[in-house]
Amino acid sequence: MNFLKKYVFPTLGYGALFTIAFFFFAYLTFPYDRVRDYIVQEVENPRGRNGNRTPSGYRLSIVSLSPSFFTGVELTGVSIEKVPEAEGELPVGMTFEEVNARVSLLSAIAGDVGLTFDTDVAGGHIEGETEVSETETMVRVNLDGVQLRRAGLIRAELGLPVVGAVSGDIDLTLNDERENTNGTVQLAISDLKIGDGRAKLKVRGLPGDGVTIAQINAGQVDFRMNVVEGVGTIEQLRGRGEHINLDGEGAVQISRVVRNSVLDLLLRVEFEDAYAESSERAETMMSLLRMHPRIQRASPEPGTLQYAASGPLARITWTPAKDRPAPGG
Repeated sequence: MNFLKKYVFPTLGYGALFTIAFFFFAYLTFPYDRVRDYIVQEVENPRGRNGNRTPSGYRLSIVSLSPSFFTGVELTGVSIEKVPEAEGELPVGMTFEEVNARVSLLSAIAGDVGLTFDTDVAGGHIEGETEVSETETMVRVNLDGVQLRRAGLIRAELGLPVVGAVSGDIDLTLNDERENTNGTVQLAISDLKIGDGRAKLKVRGLPGDGVTIAQINAGQVDFRMNVVEGVGTIEQLRGRGEHINLDGEGAVQISRVVRNSVLDLLLRVEFEDAYAESSERAETMMSLLRMHPRIQRASPEPGTLQYAASGPLARITWTPAKDRPAPGG
C-alpha cells in the first residue's frame, strides 16, 4: 500500500494532470483562423499532381470559425460562389447560415486537417467527414433531401432551373497517386424537373440566345459509380419519368483536383409522347429536334438524343453520338 501511495498514485495523477492540461491549452490556443484560411485555400486554389496550385473557379468565404464545446467548431456565414466567366455575369452560389464541425486534434498535430461536419442547407441535411493531408483527401458525405431548386450552383452549371431532392452517399479517398484513389458514389434524385418554360438553353450551332425549354418531368434518377485505382466506372445512370427516359454509361479518370478529372460518358435521352403533348412550347421543341440538321446528328431514332461527353470536368465537350451503341446495349 505504501508503494502505491508513494509511487503509483502520484505517477498516475501527474500523467492525468498533464493530459488534461495539454488538451485544455491546445483547445485555447488552437489556430482556428489558420484552419479557416486553409479550407478557403484548398477550395479556391487546390494543389495539383505537380504540386502547383490552380484556381478552381469557385470562391469560398467564411465569416467566422469559432470553438464549440471541446473539439468542435462552428462556422457561420459560409458562402460558396461560382466565379463569373464573362464580364457582366453575376456570381451564383449557395449560402450556409451555420455549419457545425468537429476538428480532429490528432490530425492537426500531424499537420493535417480533419473535420466532421453537419449542416442544414437547401431544405435538406448534409453530414460527413473529411481529412486533408499533403498527399491525400478523404471525403465521406451523406445527403438527405437537398432541394436542387435552392442550390444556385446547379443552375449555374446547367443553365436551366432544376427541381428535385437529392439524397445519397459519397465515400472517396483522393490521392496524388491514382492507384490509391478509391471509393463509391451513390446518389438518387427524386421528382426531377428541368426547365420552367422561360429559361433558355444555349445550344451550339443554333442561332439566337438559346432554346426555351418547356418543363421536363424526369422522375427518379439513380446514379452509382465505383472508383478503383483512380478510375470511376459508372455502374448505373438511369432515369424514368413522365416525359423522358435517361440512360448513361462511361467512366471518370479521377484526379485529386476534381475539376481536372476526365470524363468519358455516353448519355441517351428518349422523349415520351407525353412531353410533346404537355404544351405547345414542348411540341415546338420536339419539332425542332426532328428538323434541325445538327441535332439530327445526335438522334439515332425519332424522339431520341444521344451525346458523348468527354474531357476535364471543368470544360466538358458534348459531341453528337448518333452511331454509337445505346448505353447498356
